[in-house]
Order: sequence, then C-alpha cells, then structure tokens
Amino acid sequence: GGAPRRDAVRAAFARVGGAAVDDAWPRVSAALDRYTAAWTRMSVDSCEATHVRGEQSAAVLDLRTSCLGAGLQRLRALTDVLAAADRGVVREAVAAVDALPDVAACADVEALKAVTPLPSDPAARARDEALRRRVAEANALKDTGKMAEAEPLARALVVDARAAGYDPTLAEAAMLNCWLEDHSGRWAAAAALCEEALWAAEASRDDDVGATAAAQLAGLSVARRDDSARWTRLARAIVKRMGPGHDRVAGWIAHNEANAALEMGDAKAARGLYERAIAIKTAALGPEHPDVAVSLNSYGNTLHELGADEDGLKALARAAAIFERAYGPGNRFVAMALQNEGEILDATDRPREALPLPVGESRFALARALWDAGGDRRRARALAEAAREAYGRATNAQKEIAGIDAWLASHRV
Repeated sequence: GGAPRRDAVRAAFARVGGAAVDDAWPRVSAALDRYTAAWTRMSVDSCEATHVRGEQSAAVLDLRTSCLGAGLQRLRALTDVLAAADRGVVREAVAAVDALPDVAACADVEALKAVTPLPSDPAARARDEALRRRVAEANALKDTGKMAEAEPLARALVVDARAAGYDPTLAEAAMLNCWLEDHSGRWAAAAALCEEALWAAEASRDDDVGATAAAQLAGLSVARRDDSARWTRLARAIVKRMGPGHDRVAGWIAHNEANAALEMGDAKAARGLYERAIAIKTAALGPEHPDVAVSLNSYGNTLHELGADEDGLKALARAAAIFERAYGPGNRFVAMALQNEGEILDATDRPREALPLPVGESRFALARALWDAGGDRRRARALAEAAREAYGRATNAQKEIAGIDAWLASHRV
C-alpha cells in the first residue's frame, strides 16, 4: 500500500500548508523512499538467500523476517501519524523518519539468534505481537513530537508488557518510557525505567537495548559520580560483546559520558569525550549525519565554557548547517544550534554579529517546537518573548513581532 499511504501523507502536508511544508515534503518523501527501498532490498535478499542461493536456513529466514516485520510496523505507525499531520508533526517529520530502526540490523544473524525467541504458544505470540504494534505506535508519536499523546500509551504499555512476561518487549517498552520520563524532567522515574529496560534486555540478550539503557543511565546518574562511571563501563562492555558494526551506539555512549562529565563540572574531560563521540559517529555514519551534529552542538557549548569561543562558534555553525541540510531551515534542531551561536556572540559582546533577526527566528522556532512537543510551556513562552525582544532590536521586523504577539495571545499557560 505504498502509493495510497504516500498520497495520504502528501494530502495531510498540503492541508497544513505554508513554506515549511513546501520544504518538508520533498525531504520526507525522499527519506521514506530510501527507507522502503532499503527494507525491500533486505527482504528480497533474505528470501533469496534461503530459497534461491541456499545460503541460510529456514530458521534464519524466520529470524530476519521477524526483524524486518518490526521495522515495517514502525514504518506503518509513523506514516499513520504523518497522514494526520499538524504543523508540529511536519516540523519533526524528517527527524522521525531518521529515527526508524536500521534495517541493516536484520542482517546481523548472530545478534538475532542470541535474543530470546518469540513465545511458541500461539496465544502468547499473538499477545506479544499486539504489544509490539503498540510500541511502534507510541514510538511514532514520540518521534513526531506528540509527547503528551505518547506518554499515557507508553505507561499502559509497560504495565501490560510486565504482565506478559516476554523480556525483549518489556525492554523496549521500559526504554521508551525512560526516554519520555527523561524528556519531561522526571529523572528518578526515568532512571528506574531505564534500569528495568537494562535488566530485561540482559535477561533476553537484547544487546542493542541493553547498551542504550546503560548509556542513558550514565547520564541520569550524574549526581552519583561512581554510579555514572559504572553504567558507562557496562555500556562499553555490552558494545564490546556485540562486536563490529555497532559504532553508532558507541558514539552515543561517548556523548552521554561527555554530558555526565559536563554536569559534574569537568568541562575539560567533556571536551575530549565529545571529540571522541564526533569521531566515532563520523566514521560510522559520515560527516553529514544529524547524530554528528548533535555532538557538535554540545561540543560547541563546551568550548565556550572553556573560553575557546571561536572554535565553539565554528562547531555550532557546522552543526546548524548539517541540521539544515538534513531537516530543513525551520526545524527545532537548527533553531537550537543558531540560538547557541547567538548566545555565545552576545556573551562575548558581539551583538552586531549575533544578528537579532536570526536569533529571533531561532528562539521563536524553538518556542513553538517546545510547546507543540508538550514540554515546559512557561519556558516556551519565555523563549517567544525573548524572540520578540530580539526582533525589537532590528528594523523592519513589524510583521515578525505581530506574529509572535498573536502566538503569545493564543498560547497561554
């Protein structure tokens, strides 16, 4: 049903309208095409490996088919959300496609064999498949910024996954809830859920989820330095056990370790760790991948803390350029990097270079994204007010100021 789904998504984007949609639709369309093409190639290759070339057993074909089926569930759930898109979903759409599971993982036969198999009982298997569909639906909402809708679904999901007793699905559900709780600033709850995800992943030998959970715990345990270091060592040990081909996870481990170092006040250690994260991600994903830009953004801020403002500005400018090429100019990631650039320029008494118009644009974009994602609405309004102030320092910005005033009037806490 590729063509009907594409038409439904395109029609939803058209209903939203505006310049952002004109930019977003070609990017989203191309990203979905790339994903479906990769999925199809993998599916055909797996089938032919068993039935044409005789290179793999029927049991391995079943494992790879199950893995590909999970990716297809995530794709369907995402296109369902995109087919009912509002302006907030449009802004997050390209990044949401990028968050789909990598189909290359479905070629890692040893990893697939290691994970606890699906229940043999037909009723138990059907129950788990229903849970996995719900995981896909909640992830689609989370990835498109619909946090307020994702949270109740995810909470109910983890309760039902515990009752079902199938550890791989429980690990995924608990990890999803950990991320949502962390996003909402409920760090104690996030840490408890991440730990639950970790032990469920360990019990079922799901190393991808286990390494991700351990890395997240390192960042959530920064108040307890020893705990943070232990979680980091565990995450690295899991990745080492997984072997080659998992450098993206390794890059995030280094990034989260850098975040922890920065929270503990050790900016010098954080600098080295961010450099390591950037190097690992660049080697694994290429220099233009948004994951690289996330680490560059944090790296630029850290350089500013260390007094290396020019190098920090270069890192932030590079991050903003990568985000813009990947996601378009109106995305919140672009706004985040531009805002950080502007704050360094303001802090170093270079307001003319900070350009009030781009700073105002980035702050207002960030305010709208934060509000639409169900985040801190007081902070969203404060960002919009800061954007209005930035526009007020520019000439010929009456239209932008009026737009912010209208938004503030209709978005009250």
